[in-house]
Amino acid sequence: MRCLSLISVCHDNVIFILRHISYSLAWSDRTFPDKNGGHTFPARFDNRHTVNVLLNCHVSDRMSLNAVWTGHSGNRFTLLPQAWESPDFGTTYAGDEIPLRTRINNYQLPFYHRLDLSCTVSNRRGYWTFSLFNAYCHMNTVAVRRAYDNANRPVFQKVKLLPIIPSVSYTWQF
Repeated sequence: MRCLSLISVCHDNVIFILRHISYSLAWSDRTFPDKNGGHTFPARFDNRHTVNVLLNCHVSDRMSLNAVWTGHSGNRFTLLPQAWESPDFGTTYAGDEIPLRTRINNYQLPFYHRLDLSCTVSNRRGYWTFSLFNAYCHMNTVAVRRAYDNANRPVFQKVKLLPIIPSVSYTWQF
């Protein structure tokens, strides 16, 4: 396994506001003699570019507001662009599609990004946290699947998950 990275971090704290920005430029490659013909290939989580931006504002002694924006290059996966239909020789796999071999992790998902917001309110015995995961409801692509259209032609469909998710929690301190 070969990993190379460059990380840059900048943060600033002005009176009641904390700002933090980080950027990472990284490569993560894998090599196995029995996979991919012995050739080096990118690891699944080879996120070349990663950016994090944090803003934390203390409104009062009892209340703080937080915003975190996260973005990174899409994950890698193996897309099988071609398949052939196996001939009917009386086997259990007759008529099934068999994918043709291709390079490992040959495709990259689109850029992933989201904004998380939260508000924390403290009281004597603990604190309430109100938060929104993926506040602007960007449906990030998490996978690609092979399907068929009405003419029975293969098509690739993006699988998207995790819309906006609200959350309320109470932490009791003792």
